Amino acid sequence: MINFTNSYLSVNFTNLNSQDRVNLKNIRTTDLPSDKTQAVDKILGYGVDKEGFFTSDFNEAAKIPKDYRINANFIKALNETLTTAELTTEALYDYINWAKEFGNFYKENLQTLDKFGENFDREQIEKKINVSLKDNFTKSDVLLSLFININTIKFKEGKSTLFGKTYGFDSAINEKEMKEFYAFMQKNQIKDPNKIEKSSFKNILSDEWMGVDRERSKLQTYVSYAINFHLDHSIVNKAKDFKDEFDKLLRKNLNLEEFKAQYLDFKKRHDEFLKDFEMAMGNHLLIKPIEKNNF
Repeated sequence: MINFTNSYLSVNFTNLNSQDRVNLKNIRTTDLPSDKTQAVDKILGYGVDKEGFFTSDFNEAAKIPKDYRINANFIKALNETLTTAELTTEALYDYINWAKEFGNFYKENLQTLDKFGENFDREQIEKKINVSLKDNFTKSDVLLSLFININTIKFKEGKSTLFGKTYGFDSAINEKEMKEFYAFMQKNQIKDPNKIEKSSFKNILSDEWMGVDRERSKLQTYVSYAINFHLDHSIVNKAKDFKDEFDKLLRKNLNLEEFKAQYLDFKKRHDEFLKDFEMAMGNHLLIKPIEKNNF
């Protein structure tokens, strides 16, 4: 299982199972990828053999030895998780070059321990990398298992979306920059509609910033309240416009500094709208005391 987690977003991904694994005790010719001429399909631009493994062109592009067979469907599923809205509200990456990503990972973690045509020394691998290997493991199992268990959320050979950047999915953004961004958003977050002046919930809900998805949720609540409490059509339409504008902003090709500048302009205008919204809401969010004669 891959579990990408930070303070504001958690993405769980499970794909490898017993049917996906190649359970052979020693490296033999059957552990070698099929030649690219034997491909029956293509996934992410690379050939796939009839058993669902990448053909030799993937290894060539990744610059990893030919005694590794990489499960193509595993990589396809992981790619879809990260580059579509399958498990998150927006894609985290525009694209990831998986061959280069695996090649870099192999070079940094396994190359010095690897001998072509020979399986890894189990004791050496487990001691050096602090993992526990199952019986009858193959070299491909080791590569994939390590990639799953010790890889970070920041893929160096990929281009993160703005949405991904705001959650720390960008190798070019360091921890200090992310902390500064989170502090900026904490200070300038959109006011929760449940915390308007005439609301019985204003002192109950937390003020902690919980990510851009939470900001989007607040904007959707403005829309819902405007509709459900039958506010003026101008309020309803403005609430919808702000929600749509924020969605479009998150899909722009911006760095965090560019986003912050445009977001401040957005928030300034939304704060002005908030004055009209609060006036229109009146006492709708005030809980009325229960009268005794109702019992």
